[in-house]
Amino acid sequence: MNSYANKTYIFLIFFKQLSMKEFCVTFIIILFSSCSFQKSKKDYRYTHELKSTNEFIEFNLSSDTYMPLNDIFYFKTDSEYIAFKNKDKPELLIYNLKTKKLYKKIIFKTEGANSIIKSIGDFYIKTLDEIYLTSSYATFVYKSDENGNILCKYDFSKTKEGIPLTTTISSMGNIEFIDGKIFLTQNLNKIYGEKTLENSSLAAILDTSKNVTELSLVKYPNLINYKDLGTSAGFGYQYRRIFDGENFIYSFLYSDTVYKISKNHQTAEKYI
Repeated sequence: MNSYANKTYIFLIFFKQLSMKEFCVTFIIILFSSCSFQKSKKDYRYTHELKSTNEFIEFNLSSDTYMPLNDIFYFKTDSEYIAFKNKDKPELLIYNLKTKKLYKKIIFKTEGANSIIKSIGDFYIKTLDEIYLTSSYATFVYKSDENGNILCKYDFSKTKEGIPLTTTISSMGNIEFIDGKIFLTQNLNKIYGEKTLENSSLAAILDTSKNVTELSLVKYPNLINYKDLGTSAGFGYQYRRIFDGENFIYSFLYSDTVYKISKNHQTAEKYI
C-alpha cells in the first residue's frame, strides 16, 4: 500500500457513523472539489474513479480525546501506527493499528526554551525520535524527539530573497518531509495587495540542511478576485492537499478540478 493509499485509507476509517451514501458524498466534497488554471478543456484528463469500501477500524478513545476529521497521520516502523493531535491541546496521540490501543501520548511544553508556541498546527513523524511540528501562531518548524523535547527549530518567516511568508494552516494539508526538505502549506499572502491571487504561491519549501526557504513556482489559480477577500466568496481559494509518494494532489473549494503538482512544485497538471 503506497503512502497516498495509506493516508487516504486512514482518513476514511473514522467516518463509520455515516451511511455509505453519506460517506461517499462527504468524501467527494472534501477531497475532490478543485479548480482550474486558465487552460482549455483539451488539457483535462478523465482517468480516475472513486469506489466505496466497507472496511473500518474501531478505536476506544478516552473522554478527553478529540478525534479530528483531518490531520490523521499514518506511519510504519516496527508496526503500523496512526497519529493525530488532540484538538487545541499540545498533545500528539499515537495508536497502534494492530492492537487498536494508545501506543504513546507526547505532551509538548508551551512555555520556556524547550517549547512550542501555544499549540500544534501540523506535524510529520519521520521516526519516533524525529518529529517535525508547526504552530498556527508562528513561522517555525520544530524538531522533537518522542518525549516532547525540542531538539532544534527552523525559521521560515521569509525566503532567502527576503519575501515574508505566512504561517501554515493544517486544514489545508499535512506538512511533508521529502529528501531533507519540508513542504509547507501557504495561505494567500496579502503583501501583494491587489495581485494577491496571482502572486501567492501554493507552498513554501524549507531546506533543513541549509536552513533556507523558497516559494513554489506554482501559484494559486484564478478562482476568486481581490474584492472577494473578506467575504464568504473569499473562502473559494482554500485547498486541501495530499502527497501520493510521487506528486502532490491539490483540490480547491470552488472548483471540480484536481491538480497534480510535481514533487518540486515547479509544474502542474489538472484532472477533472
